[in-house]
Amino acid sequence: MAEAFVQVAPDSTGAKLHTVSKVVGANTVHNQVVIPTSPRTRVGFYFGSSGLITLAAAADAATAGKLWLVNPTTSTTAVALKRVKVSTQGGGALAATTPIMITAERCLLTGTLTATPIIVAPRVRTAIQGETADPSIPVAKLITATTGLTMTASATARSFLSVVSMSATATGTYSGPGVEVWDPDEEGSEFIMAPGEGVVFRQSAGVTSETRRLTIDLAWEEFTAA
Repeated sequence: MAEAFVQVAPDSTGAKLHTVSKVVGANTVHNQVVIPTSPRTRVGFYFGSSGLITLAAAADAATAGKLWLVNPTTSTTAVALKRVKVSTQGGGALAATTPIMITAERCLLTGTLTATPIIVAPRVRTAIQGETADPSIPVAKLITATTGLTMTASATARSFLSVVSMSATATGTYSGPGVEVWDPDEEGSEFIMAPGEGVVFRQSAGVTSETRRLTIDLAWEEFTAA
């Protein structure tokens, strides 16, 4: 596509626009700079992982789960879930033709957490090249136990399917999906958690002598109003 330009009125005494000049043919033209803005101020961005979890022989109870990301009731920030990756694999000989769902559900919470959170990684650990370091300890807590909290289940936002096995004697017959990704990362489509809210990952069912296992990897942003 050929480059071109249009002519505007002569410069005046009004507000000055930010432009970047470029020579097109024999003319110097100005490209106006547009800077997207957000109604929020980022407080921190973090990555965390559940570690290896073995599926149970039965579904999780209504207030139980495999992993939680919670925004404490005392928080003054919002938490936006940006990415979830659920990976499952076989752990031994097992006939399991029906896949197990891992559901991501919004939950409500009261109380004060006394369980030890999982240590997570900030996006920027050390300020460098104009990047501000994220606080080393996030506001949100990634946990595998809810000691001190009272949890109330809410609606399911996403479901993930486990691998299945067609054989009870071999470990090499598992079929997918194996890895599923949920990335509601654009502003306006994220899973937002206010203080007193969270997301829980729960197992929908199980089979006798269950050997399948999974990992859950998360990324989230913490923010306040701009």
